[in-house]
Amino acid sequence: MVAAKKMAAGGILYQDFMDNRQPGIFIFFYLAGKLFGFNEVGVHIFELIYWLIFSVILIKIFRKFQYFDNQFIADLLPLFIVCVYYCNTAPWHLTQVEALVNFPILLLIWTLIESEKSD
Repeated sequence: MVAAKKMAAGGILYQDFMDNRQPGIFIFFYLAGKLFGFNEVGVHIFELIYWLIFSVILIKIFRKFQYFDNQFIADLLPLFIVCVYYCNTAPWHLTQVEALVNFPILLLIWTLIESEKSD
């Protein structure tokens, strides 16, 4: 959050302040801060919206590709991913990069599958 506040004040990542983490996490906190305020509540609201969007896209992808014979199972996927995440994490583990990276990876895999189909 400290780095996101510096970015919001005009600081440039890796130039005005140094951190050894990838830029995605700083962008996440920057967007959360700009939309909901640079505080813990704002970040967690943004994280919840992030997971809800992930859930909707996950359902759409698995419905479209029909991986399951029963579409009801595809509709339950967010329950087994997002709800398990929220039920098994302590407050310290929320908004950690390791969990947030699932959404971009899903989008990457979806894009690769779609590009293979179009060829």
